[in-house]
Amino acid sequence: MYSRPHALEQKQSIMKTLPRANAITHIISIKIKIPKEKIELVSSSMFNYGAANHDLTTLIAAKTALIPEKVSEVLTLFSQNLKEPAPQIAEKIASQTKIEREKVINVIKEFSDAVTDTKLAEEIAAKQNLEAADVKKVAAAQKPVLTEADKNIEDVTPVSPQVTIDEYEQVKKMWVEHYEKGEIPPAENLKTRAEWVDQDIVLITNTLNKLLSEDKNLQEQALDEVGFILPIFLVNNLSGEQLVTYLKAKIEAAKEVKSLGLKEKEIADRLEEQSEKVEVNRPKKKEAAKTMEMKREIS
Repeated sequence: MYSRPHALEQKQSIMKTLPRANAITHIISIKIKIPKEKIELVSSSMFNYGAANHDLTTLIAAKTALIPEKVSEVLTLFSQNLKEPAPQIAEKIASQTKIEREKVINVIKEFSDAVTDTKLAEEIAAKQNLEAADVKKVAAAQKPVLTEADKNIEDVTPVSPQVTIDEYEQVKKMWVEHYEKGEIPPAENLKTRAEWVDQDIVLITNTLNKLLSEDKNLQEQALDEVGFILPIFLVNNLSGEQLVTYLKAKIEAAKEVKSLGLKEKEIADRLEEQSEKVEVNRPKKKEAAKTMEMKREIS
């Protein structure tokens, strides 16, 4: 893809303009419509309170095969890194604490569940002069962002300031039509439109994860692979920020088409099930009619 000097120069230009993934507070602010400053206050208060609560850290430690001190350390570090890109936080904390990334994520899962499922939210709210409802909302919203950022990469992918909302929606609409009406690419493993959409979701997810990574080698790999997702002529005319925005629009379009397809299938299955029930009931009416006819003949 980038064999010629000009192409190599274009690749370097794109890499220099690649954006950072959105911070947790930014994503949650959009999801639950609470100002980012308040999200930062609530999240910081929540993690600091949890880190200092020995009963809670002991409970989480028992569920995650860690010692309470390590659980406290993980929660404290999360509080300190709320403005960092969401996909990298768990990795960063794992490196700092020498704890497996999966265990770091499990700590957050258990902590978020504890805040939303018990009276802990009310305790945190009372201590920090906050609303318990806000604490619960933030805890519930941050769980998938912190624990599944790599799967829902579009949530943490920023939109370039060079792209207006209208332009973004137009690009997304174009990709929706592409998936709904476009020709399925010829490939041995693609037989249906649903398989095509699923494959693109995986490809774009992996590519965006690499582009938003802080690892330059992964970013280069992504740029070498991006030609399978977007037309090369388009890629070569985009900045890093615009490229990421186009990929965000495309994966959101693919997931929208997939969601609609699943709903349509669910409705079709329900109608078929109802139709089968009607068919099963019909013979009984016929049998009843035959029985009446036989009775008349006997009479």
